[in-house]
Amino acid sequence: MRACDAGDGVEVGVLEDPTRCNFDPEISECQGAERPDCLTSAQVDGACKMYSGAIDSRTGQQIYPGLLPGSELG
Repeated sequence: MRACDAGDGVEVGVLEDPTRCNFDPEISECQGAERPDCLTSAQVDGACKMYSGAIDSRTGQQIYPGLLPGSELG
């Protein structure tokens, strides 16, 4: 939310247009020791998969869309 909320000019805790959010979970990965304010490597991998959606392992084509940024708590 912090990465994209102000993108529309107003920080209100809601993404007006989640499709305009280009959040990359890798920027939140812990550098060094694990801490509560960053993501582990496994958490980053999981977040990337959630946002990218289901991919056919044979064809590499997306078969189901991923979550939109801001929809995580829903």
